[in-house]
Amino acid sequence: MRVLIAAGTVVLLMSLSTPAARVTSAVTPAPLACGAAGTAATEVSSPSPVLAASSEPASAAVLQPIVDVPLPGSASRFDYQSLDETTGRLIIAHMGADQVVVFDTATQRVVGTVSDVKTPTGVLAVPEFRRIFAAAAGSHDVAIIDANSLEVIAHVGQIGFPDGLDYAPTVKQVFVSDEFGGGELVIDATSNDVVTTIDIGGEAGNTHYDPGSGCVLVAVDPHTHRVYLPLENVDGKPVLRILETAGAS
Repeated sequence: MRVLIAAGTVVLLMSLSTPAARVTSAVTPAPLACGAAGTAATEVSSPSPVLAASSEPASAAVLQPIVDVPLPGSASRFDYQSLDETTGRLIIAHMGADQVVVFDTATQRVVGTVSDVKTPTGVLAVPEFRRIFAAAAGSHDVAIIDANSLEVIAHVGQIGFPDGLDYAPTVKQVFVSDEFGGGELVIDATSNDVVTTIDIGGEAGNTHYDPGSGCVLVAVDPHTHRVYLPLENVDGKPVLRILETAGAS
């Protein structure tokens, strides 16, 4: 495993191959120290985890569907999601339809779509600036969307295959990974200008990992704990399936 520390954002590049059995880590991960805001990126090593199979039985499903909400566009691939916790709006990348879909989790309605984004992959709501950043793989750049008007206000950067992205509030910068290995694109969220591209020595996607729970997380509403799962083809149409913890109703 390699760890990239870049101005307060930690990007883990990890490749693990495990059997279908439930696994647990047999070692404690080494502590990581992030660089101060604005410092140059450095690459450090961390011991590879040792995985051991567990004989514990898999737990019963804890989520149950409560509704399928029809979504606009074709029955084609979805990619990332991002929840704006200040408005309750869920931002969904409809990659196969060249659309970014905005869904209101309170009313369970689609409030708008943004079409000027070619092959959107990663999406990120940044409530601090009322902006949505969308990795546009089809145009090899990042689309910046006004969260109020849902209009694209800029296309910035040149990047091979932009994918996952995240926001570092301490430096007010957005970091965008490149699956084609062109480096980590850094955008100033205050000006929408490209700051730099960080060479990380290879390709990078994006996965958000919670070291506290040991889980890989999807877009979950922190108040209702509902999970929003876009499905590309249910009876020939795309839908948003909303699930909740069994017995929550």
